Amino acid sequence: MGNYEESSIQIEKAILNFRISGERNELLETYNAASDIYQKLGKKETAEIYKKEFNALNDSIKKHLNSNIKTTLQENNTQSKTEQKDSENKPYYYLIIPIIAGLLILIFIWLRKGKK
Repeated sequence: MGNYEESSIQIEKAILNFRISGERNELLETYNAASDIYQKLGKKETAEIYKKEFNALNDSIKKHLNSNIKTTLQENNTQSKTEQKDSENKPYYYLIIPIIAGLLILIFIWLRKGKK
């Protein structure tokens, strides 16, 4: 029991440090370890508190990751549609520019012939 008692003191310090620093993944692992340590010490209520903290933080991290993934997929989809739209419009530009250039040349030739 002595090792678990010392571990519980160290784990409480680690929890405090991770809460202050905002290191969520490390805090998550520490909550899980704290739950295990207190379970082995026979402090079931404290173990249950840390298990609930672990579950709540784990759900929060997953929700945040899923939100980031969803946002990234939406941005990629929007970018893909924009690129597709741009690529659809490009062939028209390649046709319009030579036609306009050809018309300008014809107008120039017609005007020169008209002056003679």
